[in-house]
Amino acid sequence: MTNTPNRAHLHFADEARKAFSFLRNIGFIEVEALPTLIRYRKDSTEVDVYHGRQSYQIGCDVTSFGTRYAISEIIRANDPGTGKHFR
Repeated sequence: MTNTPNRAHLHFADEARKAFSFLRNIGFIEVEALPTLIRYRKDSTEVDVYHGRQSYQIGCDVTSFGTRYAISEIIRANDPGTGKHFR
């Protein structure tokens, strides 16, 4: 098991809630909160906002009807030029 340092001082959950508060405005509810993950759900769609355990990168995935999409895939589908800057 990887030794994950205590990240409480980063206040990830609180910061993610602030940054993604627009999800609540469109009907998503928070269904899970962990030190490195906040999960929102509306009907059959889930949004995961996470803090990479090893990379420390902030990420976001959207799962709809059983298929998961990385935020980079969504950006590339909507704007291929901008999508080149994301992985």
